[in-house]
Amino acid sequence: MKTIANQSNDRRKASSVTYNYGIAMGAIERRVRDRRATPRTSAAPAA
Repeated sequence: MKTIANQSNDRRKASSVTYNYGIAMGAIERRVRDRRATPRTSAAPAA
């Protein structure tokens, strides 16, 4: 992740929070999509 030298700490903190939130949401979305696409088996989908 790129950081700009003259960026304020608050802004960097906020952007990292949204960045991590976006990653978490993407992971959850992918998991849900995989679960829907895969028939009910104990095997985890190979993503």
